[in-house]
Amino acid sequence: MAIGGLARTLPEPPAEVREGTPSPHATWDEAATGLAGAITGRGRPPSARPAGTAGR
Repeated sequence: MAIGGLARTLPEPPAEVREGTPSPHATWDEAATGLAGAITGRGRPPSARPAGTAGR
């Protein structure tokens, strides 16, 4: 009963999901690794960038 109520409050999934477009990752482990890399990479302070890449 609670699941049905939750489902009614969620937006429609994007067309890529509805149409069954394949994921760019072959496994869940690869998807998780890519997500973790994206999250941690964005959190790096500018001082942690390699020399000569400031402002890029």
